[in-house]
Amino acid sequence: MVRMRCAADLRVSAVLPEARLCNGPDVRLASCTWDARRVRPGDIFVPIVDGHGDGHFDAALAVDRGASAIVAERLLPVNVPLYLVEDTRDALGKLCQHVVSRPSHRLCTVGVAGTSGKTTTALLLAAIFRAAGGRSGWATSLGSSDGVEPWGGACHDWSAPEFARRLADMEAAGCQAAVLEVDGRSLAERRTSGIALDAAIVTNVGRGDSSWRCDERRFRGALHRWLGQLKPDGLVVLNGDDPLSDRMCDELPGPALRIGMESDSHLFATVIERHVSEQTFLLSAGAETLPIRTTCLGDHHVMNCLAAAAAGLALGIEATTVVRGLESVRSVPGRLERVECGQPFSVFIDGGATVGRLERAIGVLRPVTRGRVICVYGPTARTPRAERSLLGRTVERHADYGIITSNDPEDVPVVRIHDDVLDGYQRPARAHFIPDRRRAIRHALDMARPGDTVLIAGKGERQGQTARGRTMPFDDAEEARRWLLGGAPPDEGPGDRSKADSDDEPIILKMFPGF
Repeated sequence: MVRMRCAADLRVSAVLPEARLCNGPDVRLASCTWDARRVRPGDIFVPIVDGHGDGHFDAALAVDRGASAIVAERLLPVNVPLYLVEDTRDALGKLCQHVVSRPSHRLCTVGVAGTSGKTTTALLLAAIFRAAGGRSGWATSLGSSDGVEPWGGACHDWSAPEFARRLADMEAAGCQAAVLEVDGRSLAERRTSGIALDAAIVTNVGRGDSSWRCDERRFRGALHRWLGQLKPDGLVVLNGDDPLSDRMCDELPGPALRIGMESDSHLFATVIERHVSEQTFLLSAGAETLPIRTTCLGDHHVMNCLAAAAAGLALGIEATTVVRGLESVRSVPGRLERVECGQPFSVFIDGGATVGRLERAIGVLRPVTRGRVICVYGPTARTPRAERSLLGRTVERHADYGIITSNDPEDVPVVRIHDDVLDGYQRPARAHFIPDRRRAIRHALDMARPGDTVLIAGKGERQGQTARGRTMPFDDAEEARRWLLGGAPPDEGPGDRSKADSDDEPIILKMFPGF
């Protein structure tokens, strides 16, 4: 549903003072929608321009269905009040937030944006609020909650009306705070317009996250617009170790806290020790230094902890409570998620489907592994061919043993994807290929010895395996647990089952000694 119902008597011009009114008197804001097919009498229709088309062409349909007014970017031949604005997506967000009486103005609202680390940082901050004794709602790519009941689906699929509705639900559930992950596409499409922020966390600044392929200039522009939604006393948390983020400090209108591990920052972290099962670091904030022990590994997790801690401390939460909240997060699904079933070796699940993320995951595990690093991986059908070869080069260089397997091959033959990965190997004879993902995971766990680490990469928290026009149930973590606990897996594995990997043959490790 995209319609909202307003609880207050409010005129559109009060919400959009910059709009130019044509064709009649100022109208009352009762409800709004951007879908002309769902307009009901009294609705305000806000056409948007996106990849699906130009909603301005639906204005006549909206009027026929009873729209009381239209907010548009250009003059339209309609006989109802017409409000002209520069950006209807921005206007839609503001109208939706006013329809539900602007809950972000009463909630302690924190937004988390950046190239990577958004989900983990948002969950860590939600844990800090929970440790402080208050109820908080949160919205991430892993799911959302109003502090009472979990909601399915990722927040990057939310429209502006959905963001408004969810914030209203959080307030109605008794939340005092809301933590919102905001991905690149949501920034670009102004879906969070109208949401007032007490704090904004920018984890890092790059070429945009995977949801929105863009250059650095456009991503920085979207971030600056978003930071304009800070409340008068709001603040920004920036990554001082990221040169592009640090450069933003001089461009901000308000205060900023810098975090880092390698720079002179307001909050600083020093790693004391790191093992395959946990790491300990010191968090320094002013004259106070506190030890934090977490079962999540890597410098990137330390930075996520710093970002969440900086926001928590700035919002008045005690340092000891902040530490308790950070330590309560034992794992994050699909982010170097540890699978522990009493086995004498380590198993991790990670969504490292890109070169940078896969290299980072192996780089975290390599120094804390006494034995071999065994990596099960494979690009998806949508991974660019050039990047497929780079994945192969990364595994050959940094892992001891790599197994190429299927990962949502869709309609692309797995062998073709394998050949693209093999192009990145300097010594192709080191490449191992098991098309069936379940069997690849089984083989990696079978061959692991005490002290080894098995990294199952590419899917992370994503479930299902899409191949040949159908999607079958599949979960990397569940498959690993089932095998480690000695359970009998189903006979049929998901993915592309070729003739060389049929049920009539034993599990075969495909090697290519001829290269």
